[in-house]
Order: sequence, then C-alpha cells, then structure tokens
Amino acid sequence: MSVLLANKAPSNDLKRIFQCSQRYQASPQCFSHSSWSIPHAAFACSRLLLFTYWSVVLVLSLIQSEERPFFFTYLSHLHQLVVWLYLLAATMCSFLHRRREKTKFHELAVTDDIDINRRKFYLSWYHWLTWVLYIVSFDSALLVSAMYPFFSDEVLFDFCSISIHIINLVIMMLELIFNRIPVNFWHFIYTCAFSLLYAIIIAALHFTGTRSSVYAVIDYENSPLKAWMITAIMLVPAPAFSHLCMCVFYAVKLRCFACIRSHNEEEESKTGESRSSSESAI
Repeated sequence: MSVLLANKAPSNDLKRIFQCSQRYQASPQCFSHSSWSIPHAAFACSRLLLFTYWSVVLVLSLIQSEERPFFFTYLSHLHQLVVWLYLLAATMCSFLHRRREKTKFHELAVTDDIDINRRKFYLSWYHWLTWVLYIVSFDSALLVSAMYPFFSDEVLFDFCSISIHIINLVIMMLELIFNRIPVNFWHFIYTCAFSLLYAIIIAALHFTGTRSSVYAVIDYENSPLKAWMITAIMLVPAPAFSHLCMCVFYAVKLRCFACIRSHNEEEESKTGESRSSSESAI
C-alpha cells in the first residue's frame, strides 16, 4: 500500500531553507494539521497527550526541586517552560482550527475569489507565536540534551531528568516529522534571543550578588574568563549550530517526502497504464 501525504512539499523548499529573504506561504493548516495522512482529530489528540505529559513533568520537577526560587535560572527548566508553552500553543492551534475556519467561511461567503485565496495564507498572532516557540523549543532541546553531561555535577536518571534531557528531544523530533511548519536557517535569531534572555538572567544574578554560579562550569566569580567565554558561545554559535541541525533534519524530511511522492506517482502511472491496456483488450 502506498503512503499518502496530506500535503506536497515544494521541490524548491530545500533551497528556501537557506534563503534569507525567502517568505514562506505558510497557511493556518501548517500549525494544525499533520504532514502525513493522519486524521486531524487524531493529530490534535496526540498533541493534547504530549501537552498533558509535559505538564506532569513540569509540575513534578517543580515539586522535587530543592531550589524553587532559582528553578527557572537553570537552562533545563527554562527550556521546560518554553516547550510547555509551545505544546500549549500547538494544541490550541489544532483544536481551534475547525471552529475558526467555519467562522471565516461564513464571513468570506460573499467575497470574491481573490480574497478567499488570500485568506488561505492568513496567519493570526498565535500562529506566529507558535512558529517562534517551535523554533526555540527544538533548538534549545538540542542544546539542553547535548550540554547536560557537561553542565551537571551529577548525571541523574530519574523520571524527570530523563524526560527533560532525552524525551524532550524525542518530542520535538516527532513534531518536526509530523507537523507542517516550515523551517528557515535564519530563524536561528529567535534562539539567539532566547540565549540572550538566559545570559541576562544569570549575569543579573551575578552582578546583584545573588548567585555567581548557577552551573559549576559557569562561575563568574572564580573563573570569570571561562564563564564569559561559555556565555559568548551560547549567544550566537550554539544557537546557529543547533538550528543548522534542525534545518538538516527538515531537509531529510523533505527529501523523504519527495521520494515517497515519486514512488506513489510511479505506482499510479503503472496502474493507469495497466487499466488502459485492459480496456483496450476488451
């Protein structure tokens, strides 16, 4: 049985990934439907399950934390919050899509075809917010999972630690595979902004005398040069590299789409030829 896709990825999307001035024609369906032929209700429910699971992990992490006033000063926990916000926004996009489309269909019933065609690519503010959260969540998942063994004094393997540092990346990979949200390399500036926010937080803790070392490897008091070097790497090089990895995964996804679509077209062509020859023989 051939695999069907819910949408056809343009063949030139691979080039668009690295084009700075490229404007994607992303539609609301990119944020609410799956790339594959998965029923919309099933896809929305799967997102709801992921959101529920991540909410449980966030609450348990907060309960088990021994430093609750400094909970979000840790990169792992700040990343938890961003992923939670993304899953919340993505779940809302999926569940609100049908109701929103029915309302807009009534509003556009008397408009011309041009307005209706424009409406297909109209994004609301929460679509843009979901897009930004998606980029930051995926990139920070790569960074948190990669840096955890180097930043943590003790590598833990309990439920919350595994969820925050391993399952987080699995969740975001599943999102990349199954959603339709486009990816562009120059969107790494969103992750740079997130890194800048975190750098401001830990630097503010140091300059106010509250805490000079959230992590042992980032100690602004005892090892200032090393701490500032790591901070500088976290501002641009690390976000750029993590987003480059995301672009590579996205390119592989598009290539798989192209291969599957080509295979399906060949099968349909062979089926059509066989039917034509059978009808000719009759």
